[in-house]
Amino acid sequence: MRAELPLKEHTFWLRCARTAAECKLKRIVPSTIRCTSNCLPRDIKGRVRKSGLKSASAHPHVCRYKSPHRSHRHRHTVYRSIIRFTSIERTRGSPWAIFTMAEQSQPRDISRLSVQFRSAMEGLTHQWGFAVVRTAYANDNDDVQWAAALKKLHDYATPSDSGAEMDPDTFALPVISDSALLRGADYASVRKAFNQWIADFVGRERNEDDDEEWPSDVRRDACIVIDEAALASLLNAPDFVRGKVPNLDLEPWFTVVDAEDPANMPYRGGAPYMGFTRAYARVLSQLFDDLDSRSLEQLSPIRVYDGQIPLFTGSSQGELVDPPGGVDGRYKFPRGTPRGAQGAQAMLEEIKRAVGKAGMGY
Repeated sequence: MRAELPLKEHTFWLRCARTAAECKLKRIVPSTIRCTSNCLPRDIKGRVRKSGLKSASAHPHVCRYKSPHRSHRHRHTVYRSIIRFTSIERTRGSPWAIFTMAEQSQPRDISRLSVQFRSAMEGLTHQWGFAVVRTAYANDNDDVQWAAALKKLHDYATPSDSGAEMDPDTFALPVISDSALLRGADYASVRKAFNQWIADFVGRERNEDDDEEWPSDVRRDACIVIDEAALASLLNAPDFVRGKVPNLDLEPWFTVVDAEDPANMPYRGGAPYMGFTRAYARVLSQLFDDLDSRSLEQLSPIRVYDGQIPLFTGSSQGELVDPPGGVDGRYKFPRGTPRGAQGAQAMLEEIKRAVGKAGMGY
């Protein structure tokens, strides 16, 4: 039965309909589907093509299955976008089926986690740290993986006892977690929800002896997000051993999301600020301290090429993480400070035409 929702509100899931075991596609949200063996039904291809959505960030996947007559192997590529899918469609005689997941057609309202956020914050008084928003969840052994990742984050980030400006005994990383609402949430959604959670918390009804609007030193100007890439970084890192020099090639990192929307910040030239940066786990306490005097934008290295991601390392320069395949052929952001508001707007329009909205960071 065909869904009544328009195509741009659908999310496509692709799997082989003849295989005994499900084709293990990584959960992504595609806008178009292509198959080199031309095995998709024409009507599905046509409806996808008519959506008018442009493809981005290809995710190749190889699917294998055996038919009664011969072994069949082919590759299909799925592209990511923002569309949603809510029905199941099959085409008779085709080895392929479009499957769906029962999701709401409207964006998930992750601000509903205010109760969880309030509960996590009410137990903190003089602790310092960051709120951790978890957007990555494993299909198997999720609790075990998350416990291991969180332990490594805590171990790497906790300052040593000697000469530490922040007391390691009061270091806290309150976690906000909900697989149904937060799985795969982007940074903009997390930012919006984080600000709503804070507003709800500071506006709560307080007892007479609860005279502090924000009783802890957990930061309100930024939060940590553990997405799939950050989770993999933590899981792949070796166990932390205090006093031992860490392997810099396997040093774990996390993502820090600015509470302020980068779209509302003035443009000062160069690559637009994306509203987030990566940071090594071992310099978390330094990042916490530096945010007292400088904004996350000021602490983030300025990108040179499109696709690069800023990395806070604790040094004044920081680093830039190149995209897979390097920066050859990538757009190079203009240098220098634009002259006046019109100059800034013209430079932003040039960048937007070259890299699209995703490259702008918002």
